[in-house]
Amino acid sequence: MVDSWTNFSGDVVSPAAGANVAVLGGDVSATTAADGSFSLTFAQSGRQLVVATKDGAVRGSAWITVDPTAAPAPAIVPVKVNRFARCGKLYGKGSPKHRRCIKVARAKQRAECRKRANRGKSHCRKLARRAH
Repeated sequence: MVDSWTNFSGDVVSPAAGANVAVLGGDVSATTAADGSFSLTFAQSGRQLVVATKDGAVRGSAWITVDPTAAPAPAIVPVKVNRFARCGKLYGKGSPKHRRCIKVARAKQRAECRKRANRGKSHCRKLARRAH
């Protein structure tokens, strides 16, 4: 899976569709699907450096070990982060810093929901209903 972060705080993760995934120094490459998934077939076993790139969005790499006798790894499901719960953990509930943290989190959420790609997401639809 290839993920991208839609903001710099790292609390909004989305799949990186259309990213190029390649083995460094090899002939193996693939393009990610809409859900960020991809599949590579390796000709030889051993340690390989896999690099993911997408113009202006994704740049990352990971070392993997290819073992032809091993079973396939289970799919990793990204964990959702509740940015409002984070405020409660950092600051005492009801304190001025807690209220400011909630206000900033709501502003970030509204900004993300204004982007066309995010308008159909459930939290954005709820936010739109609350605003009217």
